[in-house]
Amino acid sequence: MNGWTWIVRYAIACCLALVLAAVLGGSQLFQNARVTPNGPSAADLVRFFGEGAALVLLWLAADRAARSLPEDGRERSVARHALLPLATLVVLALAYPVPLLLLHPVMTDTAMMGYRWLFVLAITAAAVWLVLTVSRDAEALSPALSRLAARFRASAAARRARTDSLAVPTKPALRCPACGEVLPPGQTTCAKCGRQAAA
Repeated sequence: MNGWTWIVRYAIACCLALVLAAVLGGSQLFQNARVTPNGPSAADLVRFFGEGAALVLLWLAADRAARSLPEDGRERSVARHALLPLATLVVLALAYPVPLLLLHPVMTDTAMMGYRWLFVLAITAAAVWLVLTVSRDAEALSPALSRLAARFRASAAARRARTDSLAVPTKPALRCPACGEVLPPGQTTCAKCGRQAAA
């Protein structure tokens, strides 16, 4: 586990970048400081660098984690191959508004449409990459899925056994010894023939 302590550094740096971007970006001074009247503010610039840095750190952490996992032909090698496309998909989905912090004031409607389509194509390509990667290594997941199914069945059986052990035993229904009529719970006299049934 000591080989994975680096991930704490990435997490701290990522959180620090986001916190500083939020704090400085929310400052009145940064919001009012602009190069041009309609251009991006210093708050937009700070948020662009903070959020962009956090996304880059997330992708780099996923890349390092993927390289740290073994290539053993089992489920961990599936994670090794799938981690980078998954991180790329997540980063692209989260990155869409970040460049707009600087570009939106100067973009035309046509440029905005092109920007949207660029992200649509990039996110779709990352999703296809992820699906192809996982499907290529799907056989390695079979033993893991079998173990997971067996664990699920065992836990369901244990829950059922626990529930059965807590169930309150019910008394068998009384029958009238004369006519065989089933008596309602708590009743000892037959409503049909009037005979007393033994409790």
